[in-house]
Amino acid sequence: MEPYIHKKIQFFIFLVLIIGIIIIFFAYPQLIFEGATKGMDTWIKVVIPALFPFFVAAEIMITMGIVDFVSVLLSPIMEPLFGCSGSSSFVWAMSITSGYPTCAHLVTSLIKQKNINTLEGQKILAFASTSGPLFMLRAVGIGMLDSPGAGRIIAFSHYFSALIIGFLFKYYGKNSCQKKNISNKDIPTLHKAMESMYVARKKNTRNLGQIIRDSIKNSFETLVIVGGFLIIFSALTPLVIKIFPANHDFLNGLISGMLEMTTGCMTISQSSMPLPEKIACISFIIGWSGLSVHCQVISMISETSISISIYVVTKLLHGILSAIIGLTISNILYIDYIQTFNPMPTVKTLSWTSITQYSLKFLSLTLFILLVLGMFVILLHKLHKKYNER
Repeated sequence: MEPYIHKKIQFFIFLVLIIGIIIIFFAYPQLIFEGATKGMDTWIKVVIPALFPFFVAAEIMITMGIVDFVSVLLSPIMEPLFGCSGSSSFVWAMSITSGYPTCAHLVTSLIKQKNINTLEGQKILAFASTSGPLFMLRAVGIGMLDSPGAGRIIAFSHYFSALIIGFLFKYYGKNSCQKKNISNKDIPTLHKAMESMYVARKKNTRNLGQIIRDSIKNSFETLVIVGGFLIIFSALTPLVIKIFPANHDFLNGLISGMLEMTTGCMTISQSSMPLPEKIACISFIIGWSGLSVHCQVISMISETSISISIYVVTKLLHGILSAIIGLTISNILYIDYIQTFNPMPTVKTLSWTSITQYSLKFLSLTLFILLVLGMFVILLHKLHKKYNER
């Protein structure tokens, strides 16, 4: 009976919450309309051009076996560092290029395709769920803080703290991992990588036209869900600030950022806090990513057995580590540089074509780096083999 009573209590709380939100919506229609309009504008002009090409490309690459190709080449790097197969390098590359919530989308796809198991998906989601460089360097660094140097510090602290989390999660559930995912010590070669890609492609019986059609369909369905949560939280955030006003810019920014990342970063950037404190707060907000992104991620990983609570804890840890690293660097190393080299940007916003262009450039560069790393690993193994033969 206890589980039944527990479910009834949960349902009752959820029902009261929904009714309360609806009543508030009717009480502040103008505020809700303005927030929702802003969220819709962000979704159309920023989210769709930034994520849609990546979602479609990633779906096609997974189906065509390219992920299997990359996995074979980079497993000798990813396994010792993070305890994951080479497939995690593909997810990480796509995520740091396009940002939230690409990692969750790809992890779910890889689990469905049986490229990885649930435990490995949990580990990948812990360190590869990151924001994109375009948002931190351009939107935050230049557009909000008027400082390219501050944007670089925020980006560095964000990615470095993600790597730290990856190292910490290396041994998470290690004994439960499937052997094929973490213990394949075969020397990688181009032949093995090509063979793995061919086998993965052969398993999929769809032709190229069907693959492209399904990739576009699945990607747009995912973007609609992302847009829905973005619009809802864009409407709720100013409402929460109005109902629960804080007497300090930091609290307003923190409350906004806990709900919706972009709004929180903008609120902090417009505050009167010193620049190092702004960098620390914004670093925390981007690492945490906001409840809006969390809801997007949860909606995607709900089809898997990945633990939501562990994911939320890792994002909180990501935010804390990013804030500590960002504050340390800005105070000790580069604060004079940031305050001196602080030119006013000529362009505050980016068009959707510019966003798509920059994103594709980041993607091309990242995939090239992965390919070079793969070739480097093969070369090292060959040299090591020749040295042992002597």
